[in-house]
Amino acid sequence: MDFHRLFIAIDLPEAERERLINYQKERLSSPVFRLVKPEDLHLTLVFLGETLNDQLPPIFKIVETAAQYFKFFSLRFEEIKYGPFEDNPRLVWIEGPSSLSLENLRKFLINKLREQNIHFHQENRQFRPHITLARLNERSSSLFPKKEEIYQKLSLEFKVDALKIMESDLKAKGNKYIVLTSYPLAS
Repeated sequence: MDFHRLFIAIDLPEAERERLINYQKERLSSPVFRLVKPEDLHLTLVFLGETLNDQLPPIFKIVETAAQYFKFFSLRFEEIKYGPFEDNPRLVWIEGPSSLSLENLRKFLINKLREQNIHFHQENRQFRPHITLARLNERSSSLFPKKEEIYQKLSLEFKVDALKIMESDLKAKGNKYIVLTSYPLAS
């Protein structure tokens, strides 16, 4: 059986992507950071995990239906910091508040996936909208830059206009993300 490691995501407009790339260059040059490639910066809505080939058509249909049902909405991100836990970080990310539109879209996707008996990875913790900028290479916190060196207020706001189904291809040098398909949201 063939598996695909899938997730449903929101991509970034080029101008916002450039702002995050500039931050990476300015603040994350230490070898303790493994930077997320510019083309891989995204917000994961639902991580599906290992998915069988025969589950692809219903997943594609669910995401297409969601895109037809939901209209454009704005997303806002406000601060760059260590995550998911500042006292035991594994990532550097930009985080922002959730919105009613984002929560409704996510709930719609999760409910439709459950209705179709599609098994997917379900987080035990509350969803926190974030875009990962770097992963930490070292587990020794003494090598990490201080929080103050990482933390930055950064107002990043953009219109969400499409949903993407992406595949994560695990490689020795890091993940490679492949867009399988994209569905524009209703205008």
